[in-house]
Amino acid sequence: MERGARVRLVDVARVAGVSLSAASVALNGRPGVSDPTRAKVRAAARKLGYVVDASAASMRSGRTKIIAYVGENASGDHLHGMAAAAAEAGHLFVIAPPASVAFLVGRGVDGLVVSGSDKAASAWARTGRPLVVLGEGRVPRGATRVPAGSGAEAIAALTGLA
Repeated sequence: MERGARVRLVDVARVAGVSLSAASVALNGRPGVSDPTRAKVRAAARKLGYVVDASAASMRSGRTKIIAYVGENASGDHLHGMAAAAAEAGHLFVIAPPASVAFLVGRGVDGLVVSGSDKAASAWARTGRPLVVLGEGRVPRGATRVPAGSGAEAIAALTGLA
């Protein structure tokens, strides 16, 4: 492999001495490979510096693992808590202004937390994607409401739905 070239799953499989499908199964935690094989594949991935290509994974799964927040008057601590909860659940957390719902839809955002914007909540609800209304405000059909100040709970609700 050339210096500076991106490490691919096929490289991990080659170093581990397994098939491409076995390497994929092992790294994704799915059943179908033995524990020693899983350990060998993970060791090869660490050795090579393999990082999952989120874009490729998104194309396969149909999910981006991106959660967005739109709202008014959120504190830094509040947003930090939501971002930490999202990261812990394996999602990217982005913050956007309420008028950006169409942009977020176009970027494939999987779920939205809305605070203080009935218009954004209504627009997002029409997409059929998971929606959590944080605090007060109208809750469109299919959405979940969590109390104000419960950002981590909002993320948990979305990652359970998304």
